[in-house]
Formats: sequence, structure tokens, C-alpha cells
Amino acid sequence: MNYSEVINPDNWIGGFYELSIEFHPVGDNKRLNDALVSLQKSKFFNGIWKERQDFQTHSISLPIK
Repeated sequence: MNYSEVINPDNWIGGFYELSIEFHPVGDNKRLNDALVSLQKSKFFNGIWKERQDFQTHSISLPIK
């Protein structure tokens, strides 16, 4: 995707967007947890699920340990 497509507001309306984040299970997850808490507080963000099949059923608990 080129820059003009990314900044075009028409490409950011009415779709489904998925955010995937990988983390190191034994690392320091403070920055990741801070980011997830901020997203969860946003009125534009709906749900934090561990697996795709969990959609709108089993939301993960924060903070991630």
C-alpha cells in the first residue's frame, strides 16, 4: 500500500481492522500493557481478544503477565 492510500480518509471508514501484537512472554510487558490499556479506553476501539474465534466472547484480561 502506498502512502496516498494510507492517508486517504475514505480507506478508514466502515471497515474491519485487526491489530495483532506479538510479545515476548518472559520480557517486560509494561509498554505493551500501557498501549493496550490506552486502546481499550478509546471509544473507537472494540474488544481485546486472544484468538480470532473468541471474537466478542472471551476478552483477555489486562495487564498481560
